[in-house]
Amino acid sequence: NLDLGSSVLEPLKPLRTHIVLTDGVLTLRDFDARTGQGRLYGMLQLDGRTAPAIWNADMRWEGIRLESWIKQARDDNAPPYITGRFGGQARVTGQGKSTAAILGSLRGGVRVRIADGSVSHLIVEATGLDIAQGLGMLLKGDDSLALQCTVADFSAEQGVLRPRAFVVDTTDSLLLVDGSISLASEGMDLKITSLPKDFSPFALRTPVRLRGSFADPSVSLDPSRLAPRVGAAAVLALLNPVAAVLPFIDFGDTEEAKKGVDACRELSNRIAAKPLLPAPAAKPPRAG
Repeated sequence: NLDLGSSVLEPLKPLRTHIVLTDGVLTLRDFDARTGQGRLYGMLQLDGRTAPAIWNADMRWEGIRLESWIKQARDDNAPPYITGRFGGQARVTGQGKSTAAILGSLRGGVRVRIADGSVSHLIVEATGLDIAQGLGMLLKGDDSLALQCTVADFSAEQGVLRPRAFVVDTTDSLLLVDGSISLASEGMDLKITSLPKDFSPFALRTPVRLRGSFADPSVSLDPSRLAPRVGAAAVLALLNPVAAVLPFIDFGDTEEAKKGVDACRELSNRIAAKPLLPAPAAKPPRAG
């Protein structure tokens, strides 16, 4: 039984591994744990022959039900924010005397995917800044959208994760995520672009920026994309009050959205067909 130190995450239980200590290298071989009705397995290693020690991980996880692994208490019997079978792989290495130092020096690669899942409709509409549908969700209550394809492929360097690709495809919208997540500073700077598949009279279609620390993130609009629409609306408002809403009318841009959907599925197939992530290049041990 391994408690992950969070009241939100279900612990790893049961957990089995073989502990091997050879010439200053501690290895947890055949690591195998259960959580969220799924499995986490692989190898963890701590190399104490250098100062500070080097930590290596080659881990995979599959079938973890997000609605079981992550506690998502909601009022009024609303559905969970996100559900699905969570899988992926991480091959990373880090160096340091503490967990923070190891995470802050992490390098390697991480791939994740979600299958047979759903996501809060309200979250998707908020991400796309769809005012009309968002208000509708608040009035009648939230529901779930099927996650048709969700894949992400991250590179890690000096504790910073950057998505080589990060795509979330729902029945309502296609979300594209770019930016960075810093494990060193415990902060993020992400841009989320939404391509809606349906018509909405008040969709700003402006990327959302998610910045700040993990503990206190802030959400804002990308001013470079918002300004042209708001500016056009102000000009049109002088001519005709009805015309003022035209820049916010979104007809779904289905061709653009369809291309993203196809790219998401293609990426998912490519990731599934890829060999395991290569191990990060090892640094030569330092004397002492």
